Amino acid sequence: MSTSSKSTGLTEARRSESLTRRAEDSSAVRIPWAAFWQTVLWAAAGMIAYELLKQILFGRLTLWESHAMTIVTGTTAAGLCTYFVMRKYARQLAHHADTEAKLALERNLLRTVTDNIPDSIFVKDRDGRCAMDPDDEGGPG
Repeated sequence: MSTSSKSTGLTEARRSESLTRRAEDSSAVRIPWAAFWQTVLWAAAGMIAYELLKQILFGRLTLWESHAMTIVTGTTAAGLCTYFVMRKYARQLAHHADTEAKLALERNLLRTVTDNIPDSIFVKDRDGRCAMDPDDEGGPG
């Protein structure tokens, strides 16, 4: 293997390590406050519109009938919102699992290539520690 190929492999290893560090740093939960407040405003506008429409369409409702309609409508809206949010999270989790499977396949391919070429390849991290030893059977890392 030529020197440029080895340095390219080291560059790829550094890039992979950098991406791994970024993924670890972004694993903390970050609350999108702008989206949260936008949702709160839309919910408030929806409730106001609902109450106005209820008064226009059903002006002769008793207090209990009005409360019952509000409870049923609010529960239905909350249930639908929960359903769609959970569907979104399920899609994200499926995408995450698919990405992890692809990453495992690529790591396996990298390990297979490095194990089967006649030259020795050593990958070091930024601290100078050996990140992938050809004699190690555990894989990279």
